[in-house]
Amino acid sequence: MANTPIKLNDNTTIPLLAFGTGTAHYTKDAQDLVTSAINAGFTHLDGAQIYKNEESLGAGIAAAGKTRELLFITTKVFKPPEGKTVRDTLVESLAKLRVDYVDLFLVHTPIQFYKEPGRLKAVWKEMEAVKKEGLTRSIGVSNFRDAQLREILDGAEVPPSINQVGVFTSRLPPHDVHICCRWSFTHMSTRTCYPR
Repeated sequence: MANTPIKLNDNTTIPLLAFGTGTAHYTKDAQDLVTSAINAGFTHLDGAQIYKNEESLGAGIAAAGKTRELLFITTKVFKPPEGKTVRDTLVESLAKLRVDYVDLFLVHTPIQFYKEPGRLKAVWKEMEAVKKEGLTRSIGVSNFRDAQLREILDGAEVPPSINQVGVFTSRLPPHDVHICCRWSFTHMSTRTCYPR
């Protein structure tokens, strides 16, 4: 079940379940957990620049010894530091992950960009550019609401393949699924499972 493929709007596929390195693993060394997850059958590994553990994610991937083509690797850009581009941050992530490309690259949250008029659209153009360059196979967003999705879709050459949103027991996911359906991209939910 973990590797059941879901077809995206750009004709790539994503495994149904992923092993994530955020929340419970935030800023922690995830190498052994990642290796164990891969050896247990997970092929989709979900990381992010803001989790501050991409190097251990990359080490775990390398230690598992699986060929790159068997894995689906996701990472996310939070907000590029002053003087850096989205591309710069992705190149840094690729080095930490020890890969030449990721399968999915997401804008982690619109919060960092929406207060500057036009900034969200500009970031999306940078996302389209890294996809065209082959540094990522698919691009998408995370935690976007209807208004933010509409902003980037207006003038987008490449629509998002995914809108990844968190699912927590204290609240339901956003009711913005209709725009995802209209533009044929996947509304993907994340759920943290804490070890007991």
